[in-house]
Amino acid sequence: MHHPWERSLAELVAERFGFQLGEHGKNVLPLIERRLSARGEAPEAWLERLGRAGPADPELRWLVEAFTIGETTFGRDPEQLSGVQQVMVERHRALGRPLQVWSAACATGEEAFTLAILLAEANVPGAVLGTDLNEGSLQVARTAGPYSSYRLMPVPPDWQAKWFVPAGGGWTVAPALRRQVQLQRHNLLDAAPAVAGGFDLIVCRNVLIYFSPETVDAVVGRLLGALHPEGVLFLGAGDPLSALRQPLRKLRLGLRTAYQRPAPPPTAAQAAAAGLRSTPTNGPSAPTGAPTPTRSGESPDPAALERARSALGARDLRSAAALLDLHLRAQPADAEALAERGALRLSQHDFVGARVDLEAAVARAPQRADAHYLLGVAHLKQRADALAAAAFEAALRSERRHWPAMVLLAGVRQTQGQLLHAELHYRKAVELMKGPQPLGLTVRAAGLVSSAHSSLRESCEVAIAELDSLQRAQLRAPTP
Repeated sequence: MHHPWERSLAELVAERFGFQLGEHGKNVLPLIERRLSARGEAPEAWLERLGRAGPADPELRWLVEAFTIGETTFGRDPEQLSGVQQVMVERHRALGRPLQVWSAACATGEEAFTLAILLAEANVPGAVLGTDLNEGSLQVARTAGPYSSYRLMPVPPDWQAKWFVPAGGGWTVAPALRRQVQLQRHNLLDAAPAVAGGFDLIVCRNVLIYFSPETVDAVVGRLLGALHPEGVLFLGAGDPLSALRQPLRKLRLGLRTAYQRPAPPPTAAQAAAAGLRSTPTNGPSAPTGAPTPTRSGESPDPAALERARSALGARDLRSAAALLDLHLRAQPADAEALAERGALRLSQHDFVGARVDLEAAVARAPQRADAHYLLGVAHLKQRADALAAAAFEAALRSERRHWPAMVLLAGVRQTQGQLLHAELHYRKAVELMKGPQPLGLTVRAAGLVSSAHSSLRESCEVAIAELDSLQRAQLRAPTP
């Protein structure tokens, strides 16, 4: 550890929120140092005070916001949402009553409102509870935005027309939908919110990545305990489950997996009466009619990747995701398909899943500059600046004309205080962007990701402005 007080910080965030300092430390520590410097406060005194602070303390809330990303979109991971809606319909048909749904770690509300849309689209009555630790994110959720067009990018056109209203240069959620969603602050280390009979569905995606294995196990145990006896838990594709000691009953829903609390085994009398044999409670099960996965080595559909890219061009993200999964089950080492799926996941803010795919893509094809660049974008969105810089440098080693990587690398160096390096990178990026035939990305799904490559004109303007600012900061006249 670089600072004597880092151990105290690690203990504080682990005890209060379950967070691991680990990889997040390299991004959070500079923020803390700048804040304490501005306040003229010693870190030891600050941490001691936070250890006694209540949950409403503004400094404790600031620390939560420094750790959590709080960034998501509506309609994220359409393939999983298809399984969520399938469970909603089946649960309502079986129970004949309104459903209780919990969106845990709902950030700025997009996750919770998406679940309410799924209920309404399926004509299933129910209510959604959205919770998050970050009070700043909840304030956005309580006002239902306004949300930018970027946050609505994965949303089907008919959803946007039906469930959203233009407001303040963006979009807000229709009043009828807002009435279905209740929002409250909740720490996943605390006891789960209580509803009569338990929740029918719980969706908690891509938050377990912040926790230690022991905390993951405890949190998943609480989530399972909050379910109705036959309720279903949905986790994120990148959530770490390898260390779980909790017994889980797996449900295969199309191309995704969900989880149930295992039912107690039948008694001998029940088994004899039903003609059953005892079966393990934590083995996989699949609904009738679920597709049989293609095994690696089986003959793939040769047109699946091209059809996926066509679907991406048409913004049919659900079909694109299904086709990419189909292709990669047959050809798991296809770097082109891995890069496309990684970019698609990145656009849906599944940063862990995106990193897994993009890291696999660059491992199999190190010369793919776009995959290195998109991996850098994924790291940057998770505030992992050092990893992002390494990825952007790898992109530039593969393709010296890759101006989006150059622009973002300059920004990272500027943040790190390496001003001369930043200036050189910005200058070179401007030359590349103003030169003949500037480079374009070949990954089709990259068009869904908002970053430097999204607009050549805007990136060039930003680079010129930052270059001028750097030159002025170093008391030198702007270079003509």
